[in-house]
Amino acid sequence: SSSAEHATVRGIVTLVDPALYVQDSTGAIEVMTSAPAESVRVGDEVEAQGDLSVSNLAPALSHASLRILWPNSHVVPIVVTPFELASGRSQGRLVETEGVFLAEFTAPDDELFLRMENDSQEFYAVVSQDNAGSLPKHFEPGSRLRLRGIVSSNSAFTRNLVPFAILLPSAAGVQLIHITGTLDWEQ
Repeated sequence: SSSAEHATVRGIVTLVDPALYVQDSTGAIEVMTSAPAESVRVGDEVEAQGDLSVSNLAPALSHASLRILWPNSHVVPIVVTPFELASGRSQGRLVETEGVFLAEFTAPDDELFLRMENDSQEFYAVVSQDNAGSLPKHFEPGSRLRLRGIVSSNSAFTRNLVPFAILLPSAAGVQLIHITGTLDWEQ
């Protein structure tokens, strides 16, 4: 195994918890800092320096230092289907997709997992412990949700059961667009 290459990346923070992701116009990368990055927020433009590696088929910077350049930048999510997300091409990117809510469960580390499906493609939406409390208490199974978050194939979030998970930066990343049992004029 060769030694890691040192790299510097500059981009906008799209997720802080449960993992730190930075995105620019060319792609996205997970940034693993040596020290907790408490003051970093979603929307901060940052410069990160660290050891470049590939983890879970996605680029990652480990042992990274982070410097905030300026706050309140904006990344526009790409709108994609879960079928397209299963290909892995959008790894680490901020996306918007839709799915039907099937069930929820809480992981041992208190992250909330929403089991989702769209066109027979199953996936998870993952909400950190800090943000789970601001979600509606329960979604009805069969409800259609619009999700905005970061795509990850990391087994910590897929549990090796689904091809990808959407990591939600906040409860605002979940929008209820159809409740089961109500009239649906599209059918």
